[in-house]
Amino acid sequence: MVIHINSLPTDILSSFFDHFAPDDDPVSFRGADTLTLVCHRWRTLAISTPSLWSSIMIADTAASLRRARCYSDRAKDRPLSLYRITGEEVSGGQT
Repeated sequence: MVIHINSLPTDILSSFFDHFAPDDDPVSFRGADTLTLVCHRWRTLAISTPSLWSSIMIADTAASLRRARCYSDRAKDRPLSLYRITGEEVSGGQT
């Protein structure tokens, strides 16, 4: 029996998203943004899953600060973890 992932109830899919939240390496984590690109249902659900947005990487750019505000809003009342990243980390270089 094959079940399509989009046929799962919202609470089960949301639970899956919680396991996608950053733990080990928040600097390389881009999962939350990726989940919002799959389809409309996943975007809506990902945006409403605060655990996906509670780790925020901040660089010294205006775009990074806008993204941090967006993540903070989506994290709602969850505690935030803030990480400052350097230009090398942003561009993919090694530190």
